[in-house]
Formats: sequence, structure tokens, C-alpha cells
Amino acid sequence: MSIALGVKKPSTQQTLLFDDKDIKDKELKESIKETKDLKESIKEVKKEEKKEEKKEESKEAKEKINLLESGIYNTHDDFLILTNLSILNKIQNNDKLVVYKNNFDKDNNKLIDFEIHIDDGYLRPIRRWYLSQSRSETIDYINRLIDISIIQYNEQKKKNNKIAMNKYASALENSKTGLNNLKITYADDRTILSKIDLIIEKLEVFRFNIHNI
Repeated sequence: MSIALGVKKPSTQQTLLFDDKDIKDKELKESIKETKDLKESIKEVKKEEKKEEKKEESKEAKEKINLLESGIYNTHDDFLILTNLSILNKIQNNDKLVVYKNNFDKDNNKLIDFEIHIDDGYLRPIRRWYLSQSRSETIDYINRLIDISIIQYNEQKKKNNKIAMNKYASALENSKTGLNNLKITYADDRTILSKIDLIIEKLEVFRFNIHNI
């Protein structure tokens, strides 16, 4: 006499528990993978930043030596301010910017402690997240740069340094080209457009003053 041995099927509740566990395990694995991917992305950002920094430092050092020796720039402040203005002039349609802070000591009394760069790398979104920068903060840096540049122009005017005055006047005028292109980049953001318009208006007033006063 043979006895058939049956396998007891799991209940519906047990099946749901198994499925729920599988889903949680899958979500956990995906979360771990995303974390690993993010860490790798951050490493890539840091590597790229170091490469760019070395290139920029080498290029900037050579330019600084040549320009300081030429007598056009009196200080590192002048060089950095005019370099930033030059970057603004080079902004094209749909370009976005990233700002790197320089960790100067407070006692150094530096006029400017940041550098503006056109952010055209493939890691742009991650880099902006990593640096915790918003478009509004970037525009605020530009506004600060324009204010400092006008102050420096007036300081050079007091010294009757016409070479430096012409450099600042020309750089400030040329920066409007990039600012107008930046308006195209942020065409969907009325707040940013208003801020850029105010900066351009400030430049127009500056231009009027130096030619009519």
C-alpha cells in the first residue's frame, strides 16, 4: 500500500511576505548600487578638477608673470578680477558657469576670493551638486565681481593710471556680451533674468559716467 506525500502550498499571506522581502532586497541592492555610482562620480569630479586646476595654475602663473612684468596689473587682485571679466565675455548661448572659491586668509584683505569658469564638462550636473551652487548664487557672484571691478576702476582713476583704467573699462563693456548670452541660457527663469538685467543696467550707468563725467 503506497501513500502519496503531498507538498503543502504556502498560504497567500506567506507568498506576499516572500514577495515583499524580494522587493525590499531588490530596493536595497539598487540603493547600494546608486550610492556606489555616486561615490564613483564624485571621484571622477575630483580627478577632473585636479587636472583642470593644474592646467589653469600653470597657465595662470605664466600669464601672471608676463602681465605683472608688463606693468599692466599692479596686484594679484587686478589680474584675477580682469580674468573673471574675460570669462564673462566668452560666455556663449546655453553656457553655464561654476564658481570656485579661493580659501584666502581673512587677514590678507583680498578684494576677490573666487574664480568664475565656464562649466562645459560632461560631469556638470554632478559638479554643481558637489559644490552646492545654485544659478542664483552664481549670478550673485557675477554682481559682486562687477561691483569690485567698478571700485577698482575708480581707484586706478585716483592714481591717474590710464592703462589700468582702459583695461577695466574695456573688460566691463565686453562682459555685457556674455551676460546677454547668459539670459538665453536662463530664459525660463524670470528671477534670474531680472538679476542679470540689473547688472547690465549697472554697466550701462558705468559706461555713461566714464564718458560724460
